[in-house]
Amino acid sequence: MTADSSELLSAAFDEGALSQGSGRALAEVTSEIDQALGELAERTETLLVSVLADDTASIGAIRKRAQAVINGHNRMITAAERRSGETTVLFHTRLIAGGTVSPYRNISRAVPLSWENYSPDARQTPLHQQSIVMLGSVLAKARQLQAYGCQVRTFTLILTDGADNAGSFLASDVRLLTTDMLDFSHDHIIAGMGIGEEPLFRRIFGEMGISRVLTADSSDSDIDREFQRIERALELAAASQTAFRELMAGSGL
Repeated sequence: MTADSSELLSAAFDEGALSQGSGRALAEVTSEIDQALGELAERTETLLVSVLADDTASIGAIRKRAQAVINGHNRMITAAERRSGETTVLFHTRLIAGGTVSPYRNISRAVPLSWENYSPDARQTPLHQQSIVMLGSVLAKARQLQAYGCQVRTFTLILTDGADNAGSFLASDVRLLTTDMLDFSHDHIIAGMGIGEEPLFRRIFGEMGISRVLTADSSDSDIDREFQRIERALELAAASQTAFRELMAGSGL
């Protein structure tokens, strides 16, 4: 029987892979994390691709901007599938306000964004809380697969055009979790993409412990350019463990 996220994350805490602060934060959102666990992997070598996308009204106010997010997300699916080779790629998408679009699924069955499942009209941005849910999902899923003998690497993108203005968590709570994940394992890439003013998002993501930061202004062409960088990075991440290590070292992102 497959363990739920509470068991998986408790085991991580017991092994010293999570600090007390991270453990407390994750304990509050395990029901949301359970929704993400999805499918098991078909091969030993596995890449988890996870996208947390902003669906607030400030993105939806300009249709071209929202369409650029949809297009970029979907090109991520294509890029990961194109280079997957001997790697099983599982893809998971979550919205900051709207919840789970799809749990982890094989890349061939990944759910693209569309105007049917992506309606950027929410008024609040629980960025910190949903970042904890997303990162907890990555960690729980990785540990679930490792228990089945998989060698797991992960690529997570958090995309937003606004600062946190809802939820009960702080940037420092997210930072505890990102620090735990990156310090305990060399198999996680966590990136942030900010749509808007570059200094603002470097500060926002920096406070969350995320140093891989892409920034786009609010134009669809600029968003498209940054997603092209993500595509190239994902091709490396999906290609092989060696290529993933090159990416970790700073090549491509």
